[in-house]
Amino acid sequence: MSHSQEILTICAGQCGVQAGMRIWDLLCAEHGITFDGHLNPAAENDKQIDYPSVSFEENLSDQWIPRAVFIDCDESVLDALENGVFKNIISPKLVVHARETADGCYARGKNLVSQLNKEEIYDKLRTRFEECHNCIALFNISSSCGGLASGILPSIQEKTGGYKYESISLNVFPHAFTAAPVEIYNNAFYMNAVSDYSDITLLFDNAALYRIAEDYIPAVQSKKRDIEITYFKINELIAYVYSGMTCGNRSNASFSVKFLTSNLVPYRGISFLSSYATPNFPMRRELSNSVLTNHVFEKNSSNCSVDLEKGSYLTTCLVYHGPNMCLRNITQSLKKIHDTNEFISWIPNPFKTGIDFRTPVTMSNNFFEERQITKIFNHTSVAHIFESLDKNFKILDKMRCFRHWFIINGLDPSEFEEASYSISLIGKAYSALHSAAKELPPKDEDVG
Repeated sequence: MSHSQEILTICAGQCGVQAGMRIWDLLCAEHGITFDGHLNPAAENDKQIDYPSVSFEENLSDQWIPRAVFIDCDESVLDALENGVFKNIISPKLVVHARETADGCYARGKNLVSQLNKEEIYDKLRTRFEECHNCIALFNISSSCGGLASGILPSIQEKTGGYKYESISLNVFPHAFTAAPVEIYNNAFYMNAVSDYSDITLLFDNAALYRIAEDYIPAVQSKKRDIEITYFKINELIAYVYSGMTCGNRSNASFSVKFLTSNLVPYRGISFLSSYATPNFPMRRELSNSVLTNHVFEKNSSNCSVDLEKGSYLTTCLVYHGPNMCLRNITQSLKKIHDTNEFISWIPNPFKTGIDFRTPVTMSNNFFEERQITKIFNHTSVAHIFESLDKNFKILDKMRCFRHWFIINGLDPSEFEEASYSISLIGKAYSALHSAAKELPPKDEDVG
């Protein structure tokens, strides 16, 4: 596989920028790059460094600069980025200080903030593309709850749609029972737009991430370390998913981002995926391949709030991290998983695996072993997410609640119907797949 390939990342809004900071914290650790942008002399000859040029650009001062663009209107968030630990590697050409605020409104982000800042955004993004030899993927990291990211990112994806790369969105969406009314609108409009421009969308929600962190904290506290669950810690879970998806391009592994994603979406329209990584695995256990594999297929092993027991797996990509991984053992473990879990029968082999033989790099306050798994999967249980969103959206729209905030900021009233139809269609597509799977005969039944 050629390593003259690059991956660009757009981090938009408060959520996107803060998650991006944790991502580059992890990538710097993985490639032995210090916070002044230089390779760590102690690790310079270590194989861990591999191919930093995939996610970093080396400038004339021999500094490694992230291949990213950060966009936000909150000066306190961008100040923490530019004047914090990353101040030596985050140059002004990577940051867009958005004029005006979106005030939590998708329409204002799309029609006002996007228009006021489009020249600066497109100029900086164009520069980042031109610095690449072969950009193979563009990651968009944001929350669909706010107005700025949900309004700006679809415009960027539409503008850059002519480039030949994989468009991947990592989206933090509101939990069904905690979302404010305007967040429901923002999320529906964003999901409608992103379905047209993203090849795949990975869903996260804070409730699921918080639950995973809660499961992880007691094991760490048993080591006499008191750690509070914060967004800083939650964003770390997003960072491990990003790292797992891109590690094939950044190492000598025989798989790439495209290799993984091309096997996840059977057909366009069911491209909303879930994910899970295992840094929170119970500490000091013997982590064999089978133990790890069984863990990531447990019912709560998802970064979004879905019940994996009430649906069927379509496809699954598993990236194993660590030395001494045995492909034969992995294959045997997956065969047992396939026999004991519900999978769509018309996909004969729903698994795609990749192995990164490097020892996983951990972030601060982690105590897990030398083996990890990153799991990206397409599952029919996400139908519940879209059905709940569609239900709440229609309730608000029926009463015309908060519509005027979107209309006075330039949103066409017909877009409400379009968003509702699109969200409903996605939910029904996943529900139909699950219903069809239940009607098929069991795997061991002879059909003649």
